[in-house]
Amino acid sequence: MMSDIDKVFENMTTAPLLFIGSGFTKRYCGTMSWAELMEKLAQKIRSNSHYPLPSYRHEVGENIPDHKLFPKIASLMENEFNRKFFSGEEIFSVTELDRKKIEEGISPFRIYLAQLFSDVKKQKLEDSLQQELSDLKVASKHSVNGIITTNYDKFLEQIFPDYDVYIGQTDLIFSEATGYLEIYKIHGCCSDPQSLVFTEENYEEFERKKSYLTSKLLSFFMEHPILFLGYSASDANIQGIFSSIAECLNEYHLSMLAQRIVFVEYNLEQHTPIVTPYAFNFENKQLVLTKISTPSYLPIFKSLIKVKRNYNLNLLKRIKQDLYKTVHDNSPQDIIQVISSELLDEEGKIAPRHIMGFTNGHFSGHNVLKSEDVYRHIIMMDCKIEINS
Repeated sequence: MMSDIDKVFENMTTAPLLFIGSGFTKRYCGTMSWAELMEKLAQKIRSNSHYPLPSYRHEVGENIPDHKLFPKIASLMENEFNRKFFSGEEIFSVTELDRKKIEEGISPFRIYLAQLFSDVKKQKLEDSLQQELSDLKVASKHSVNGIITTNYDKFLEQIFPDYDVYIGQTDLIFSEATGYLEIYKIHGCCSDPQSLVFTEENYEEFERKKSYLTSKLLSFFMEHPILFLGYSASDANIQGIFSSIAECLNEYHLSMLAQRIVFVEYNLEQHTPIVTPYAFNFENKQLVLTKISTPSYLPIFKSLIKVKRNYNLNLLKRIKQDLYKTVHDNSPQDIIQVISSELLDEEGKIAPRHIMGFTNGHFSGHNVLKSEDVYRHIIMMDCKIEINS
């Protein structure tokens, strides 16, 4: 008998993008929550205080929600951390590479923060958690199109080593990202301390520039099913992303989008997974999507493995990049090549598709033909054009 979770994944017409939050890394690597990280940083900077984090809370004011409070505190921390560092206090260990970065103008606070996330490693896991990761690695080969994450660490790169990585909004804007076999680290990465979205100023800049990111995410959401992992439904990042997307769509298109989104929420209080509708409300709009509350990711990943791609994604990604270059550069002669249909068969099980188009007879590539040449070929028959499939 098919489970409710199997039914959710059976409705997916193609492999999904995974949208992964900090709860995912915490599950397998024991990383700190945001509150725990802020406590650690406060103790590092104000080691002589009996109440390091409360003292910061007092300075920024009362009745501020955590998603705004912590960035405000982080701004104070960065200024104080750097002031101590440049006054000669040995507040953290600096490598030779770190010294070069500091000389280039990178904030010592950001370098220290990057160090914390660079040290993230998988813990010794119980069998069920190890099985989850094993299943996800299997899914990465044929059941996942790409990854979007707000995480700073590099744990996902260990699970998806063949995926290209794009860091921050700038990488998305000036790259040829295709949505296939790629990891989009929209809040930065520890490999680039300057990219980390952490302080109040960082979040304000992120908001100012988010229009392109929203449009990019919206295009991804329309092209792929989206599976959210490692977030709470109340997470401010998720609320903000959904709110931005809701502003762009009417009720009909919101309902269409909702059918493509599955939100997985980890819940230890439940003994078995439960599939229910869940509503996100934004002013006069509502996004009702599918939520799976589960005490384990095992049934999620086992159902995910059953979702198969229709095409070899390495090939599809290459074609999409070549088409982008063709349109962008208007010089397709040496880019789009005649290919064998055998390359479309990923595992020997998929019936080959065919690509058909006009060519001028040079089989090393395709040229864009003038419309009059096509007319002459069809009507006058004095312009020979070969059709290949």
